[in-house]
Amino acid sequence: MTFTTELNELHLLEPLAHYERLHLSANPLALPLEPSAEDLVAVTVELLRRNDVRADAYVRPLLFLAGDVLPVRMHDVEARLVIYVAPFPAGYVPISGVRCLVSSWRRIPDQCLPLRAKIIGSYVNPALAKTEAVQAGCDEALMLTVDGNVAEATTSNVFLRRGDEWITPPVTDDILEGITRRQVITLIADETPRPSEGAP
Repeated sequence: MTFTTELNELHLLEPLAHYERLHLSANPLALPLEPSAEDLVAVTVELLRRNDVRADAYVRPLLFLAGDVLPVRMHDVEARLVIYVAPFPAGYVPISGVRCLVSSWRRIPDQCLPLRAKIIGSYVNPALAKTEAVQAGCDEALMLTVDGNVAEATTSNVFLRRGDEWITPPVTDDILEGITRRQVITLIADETPRPSEGAP
């Protein structure tokens, strides 16, 4: 989740929704997460205050396995939670636009990894696509499903405007059902008919 400052006030981008998603992400992995989403928001606010954060920042909670021995399984291994704050990089998305290529790496299907959960291990897939794009002189990669439909970019959902219609891949096309995606759909709906879900 991101954090911005304005007039010495703290502004978090939907922190409750992010921590509710953390709980939903923990469920299919059988990772215990005892603090409620509301409690985690309070902890995050206190973290920002204690560190006197006064610039745009990125807040990242991590729930991970941390036993003395890490067997190849998800059950009966101790889990730990950390939350850290890092400066948000300036120019993360160039306002002039990005040059994209269609990656040769296909998006991992949901049948192999629960993609609606935000899992660090799944980032290897888009990381390979991002490096491929940059090494080819581009800024970003578009990833296709194994069936050849547009899924998403390496860290972003995809929206296409065709005339007056907005199109975005459906959640069944191996995308991360992002909070920002929902916000964009809501913003579009305020101005135009709801975007249709279907691969461009």
